[in-house]
Amino acid sequence: MFKKTIINNTEWCIIVTFLLGSDSEERPQVSETKTFTVKSLTSVQIEYGNLKNGFINGIRILSDIGDRKVDITQTIRDENQELDDMLNNSFALEINSLNPLQIQKVS
Repeated sequence: MFKKTIINNTEWCIIVTFLLGSDSEERPQVSETKTFTVKSLTSVQIEYGNLKNGFINGIRILSDIGDRKVDITQTIRDENQELDDMLNNSFALEINSLNPLQIQKVS
C-alpha cells in the first residue's frame, strides 16, 4: 500500500477518485480506482494501490459548487507530463481551486 495526503483548501466538499494502474507504456492504463471524500478546509491521508497497481494514472474530482456540479478528470498520457510528477512524486496534494482546477504538489 502507498499513502498520500489530500488537502482540500476549497470551501466545498470534494469527492476524489484516483485512477490506479501500473507504470506502463500504455497510459492511461487503469486497473482499479480509489474513491474518497475530503470535506471543506480539511485533509485526509489515503492508502491506495499495491505493488502491481501503485501508480496514480489519473484523478477525478466531483463537487457541487452552489447550483453547479463540477466533474473534472485528468489522466496521464506521458510519464514526462507534469501531472505524472505531481501525482506520483509527492507525499501530498493541495487542491486550491475547483474553477479552474488548481492542484499543487507538496514534496
